[in-house]
Amino acid sequence: MLSPRWRKILRDLSSNKARTVLVSLSIAVGIVGVGMISQTLEMMQRGMNDSHRSAEASAFSVTTLQPFDHRVMDKAAAVPGVSAVDGRASFELRAHPVRAEDGPVKAGDWRTIRLFALEDYNHIPMDKMLPVEGAWPPAQGELLMERTSVDYLGVSIGDKLEVELPDGTLRQLKLGGIVQDPLRETSSMTGVSYGYLSMATLGELGRPEAFNTLSVMASDPEADSAKLERLAGDVRQVMTAEGLTPVSTRIPKPGKHWAEDIVQSFALILQTMGGLALALGACLVMNTIFGMLAGQLRQIGVMQVLGATRGSLFRLYLGTVLLYCLLASLLGIPLGMLGARAMASQSIRLLNFDSSGYGLTLPVLGLELIVGLLIPILAALYPLAAGTRITIREAIGGPAAGSGGSRGWLAAMLEAVKGLPGPLLLPIRNAFRSRVRLTLTLATMSLGGAIVISVIAVQASMELTKANSLRYTHYDVQLSFPESRTASDLVAEAQTVTGVETAEAWTWKTANRVGADGSESKDLAFAGIPPGTALIEPVLLEGRWLQPGDRKAVVLDSFLLQDNPDLHAGSEVTLAVNGRRDTWTVIGITRKVSGDVVSYAPFEALSEAAGEAGKAMTVQTVTKDHSREGQAQAAAALQTRFKEKGYGSASTLITDDLRKVQENRFQTVLAFLAVMSVLLVIVAALGLTGTMSLSVLERTREFGIMRSIGASDRSMLGLIIGEGLVLGLVSWAVGSLLAYPVSRQLSAAVGHSLFEQPLDYRFPLSGVLLWLAGSLVVAAAASLLPAWKAARLEIRDVLAYE
Repeated sequence: MLSPRWRKILRDLSSNKARTVLVSLSIAVGIVGVGMISQTLEMMQRGMNDSHRSAEASAFSVTTLQPFDHRVMDKAAAVPGVSAVDGRASFELRAHPVRAEDGPVKAGDWRTIRLFALEDYNHIPMDKMLPVEGAWPPAQGELLMERTSVDYLGVSIGDKLEVELPDGTLRQLKLGGIVQDPLRETSSMTGVSYGYLSMATLGELGRPEAFNTLSVMASDPEADSAKLERLAGDVRQVMTAEGLTPVSTRIPKPGKHWAEDIVQSFALILQTMGGLALALGACLVMNTIFGMLAGQLRQIGVMQVLGATRGSLFRLYLGTVLLYCLLASLLGIPLGMLGARAMASQSIRLLNFDSSGYGLTLPVLGLELIVGLLIPILAALYPLAAGTRITIREAIGGPAAGSGGSRGWLAAMLEAVKGLPGPLLLPIRNAFRSRVRLTLTLATMSLGGAIVISVIAVQASMELTKANSLRYTHYDVQLSFPESRTASDLVAEAQTVTGVETAEAWTWKTANRVGADGSESKDLAFAGIPPGTALIEPVLLEGRWLQPGDRKAVVLDSFLLQDNPDLHAGSEVTLAVNGRRDTWTVIGITRKVSGDVVSYAPFEALSEAAGEAGKAMTVQTVTKDHSREGQAQAAAALQTRFKEKGYGSASTLITDDLRKVQENRFQTVLAFLAVMSVLLVIVAALGLTGTMSLSVLERTREFGIMRSIGASDRSMLGLIIGEGLVLGLVSWAVGSLLAYPVSRQLSAAVGHSLFEQPLDYRFPLSGVLLWLAGSLVVAAAASLLPAWKAARLEIRDVLAYE
C-alpha cells in the first residue's frame, strides 16, 4: 500500500504528463550521452584487445631481397631470445576488379595490392588471419581478401581480380573468400588492399615458391622496443650470413594493436564531449526543477498551512525527482547502448576490429546510474532547498509578496530601454524575467552552439590540413619500379610522354638508426631527392631544407621524434642503409601531417650509401592537365612507354587517389563529432523548450488578462516565439565567443589523434553564420509547442488557474 506522499507524487506525475516527459528527457539525454560514449570506448577497447590477441602477433618481421627456405628459418629460430619463427612470401602488385560492364581498363582503375602466401593455413603459429566468409584455405589460382579490402575495391566472392606482374604479364585471380587480418590497417586508410594466396599460386605469378618474410616471436613476452630492436639485429645478422639482404624490418609496438594510439585519442575527444553533455544535462535538470517548484508555489503554501514542514516538503519533491530519474534511466540506458553500437560499428571500417557482440558492462551501467540518479539528485538539491524554504506568504501571494518588488539591475536596465516598439520590447523583457533560469538556459544553449560551431571549424581545419598536405608534394603521378633503374634514363623516358610537363627521379630506401651499443632501430623510410627540388614544399619546424651541395645531410620527419627525442637540427646520427653504416647530420625537422612517415636525404648521397649510385626507384611527374582525368591519362601513357622500353610494370600513384585516402581518415572522426554535436543540440533544444513551457505556466494568469483585453492567438504566438528567438540570439552570441577556444583545442586533439600533430587551424565565419540560422530555427521550434498551448488557453480557465 502506497503512502500518501507517494500517492501525491504519482498523481502529480500523471496529471502533468508534459512536464514528466520533459524532465525525464532532460535526465535521459545525459544518460544517453555518457552511456553511449563510455560503452563505445569500452566496446572499442575490448574489441581491439580481443582482435589483437586472436592474431597472436609476432614481435617483429624481417623481409629480405632474396627468397629463403626452412633451413634459414631453423637457424633464425636458434638465435637466443627467439621462441618461434614463421615464414611467408609477401610482395606488391597492381590489380583491378574484372568487370565487363566497365569497358577498357583505365590507369585510374589500378590499385596496389599486397599479397601474402602461406605454406599451411590450418596451422598459422603467429600473425594469424581469421576466416570470415567463403573458402578456407585458398585454392590454387584463387585468393582470399581482407574484409576492408573487399569494401575498398567493391568486390564480392566469386569476382575476379586482374593483376599485373613485374614483366607486364596479366593474370587473373578469383576471389574465393574473405578474411579478417587484425594486424593490417584498413585499406581505406592506406590505399592498399591485402590478399592471401597458397604457395602453389606463386608459380602462376612468376615467383619462386619460397619465403621472403620471416616473422619472429620473442621468448620474453614483456620485451620492450629497445630489446626487440637488438633481437631483430641478431636475426638479421644470421640471415646476412646466409647470403640474404634484409630490406625491411617491421617492429610494431609490443603488445599493442596498431590503432591503440588512435583509440586513446578518440577516448580523450569523446570523454570531453561527454563531459559537456553531462554538464548541460545537469543545468537542464536544475532549470527544470526551479520551474517545477515555481509552478507549484500555491500548492506548497497550502501544504504549509496544513502543517507540512520544510523537511517533509523537501522529501516529497526529492521523491518526485527520484521517480523522474528512474523513468529517465529506463529510457536512457537502452538508448545509450543502441547509440554505442551504432558508433562502435564505425570501428570496423576505420580500425579493422569487431566491436559487436559486447553487452552492457557493469562499470558502464554503474556510471549511467550515477548520471541518471546521483547527479540529477545533486543538481536538484539547491533548487529544492531554495524552493521549500519559501514562506507561506510568498507561496500564496507569489514571489513579489515578500520581495519588496526588487527586480534586479538587469530588469531595471531593460525597463529603461526606450524607442523600441512594444511587440519587440515585450519579448525581450520577458526573456530576462528569471535570472537563474536565464543563466541555466543560456549556458545550455551557448555550450551546445559552441560545440556545433567547433565541429564546423574542425571540418574546415581538416580541409586546410588536407590542402596543405597535398601542396607538400607538387607532382601529379608517381611511378614506382620493382628494381632500381638509372635515374637519368627514367627522367629522359618520362619527358618524352605526351601530357608530362616535367619529371624527376627519386630513390627510396629503408635505413636503421645505429645505437651506441651497435644495435639497429626499426625501419626508417628515406626518400633520396635532388636538393632544391621544386616538387616538395616542406613545412619546417626546425633547421633548414636540403640545398644543392649537401651530401651526408638528412631532414627528419617530426614523427620520428617520438622514438628519437634526442634528435634535433645539428645532431649527428649513424644510419645503416643496406647494411652499410655511415654518419649523417640532421639539418632540419619537417612536419607532414598525413601520408607515410618519410625523411629526406640528397639523392646522390643516399643512392651511393645503398650501393646503387645514380639509380632510382621512382619517377615523379608533373602533368600538364592536373585534373584526375588528366593525371590518369598521363599515368596510362607513362605505363605504356616504360613497358615498350622494357622497364616492366610500374605501380602508379595518382595524387587524387591520395586525396581520397586522406578524406577517408577524416570522415570517421567527423562522424563521431557530428553525432555528439547533434546530441548537444538536442540538449539545448530541450532546455529551451523547458524554459518556454515553464514561462507559459508561470504567466498563465497574465495570458488570461491579455486575452480578456483583446490579445489574439497570433499575438500570443508571436510573443512567446519572439521570447524564444531572443534567447536563441543571445545564446548564439555567447556560443560564438566560446567557439574559438573550444574549436582550437578540439582541432588540436583531432590532429593528434590522427597525425600526432595539431591540425592547421581555421575558424570559418560561415560556421558562425550557419549556427545563427540554426539557433534561431531551434529556438523557434522549441517555442512552438509552448506557444501553441498558450494560444489554446480559454479566458475562463486561465483566470481561475491556481
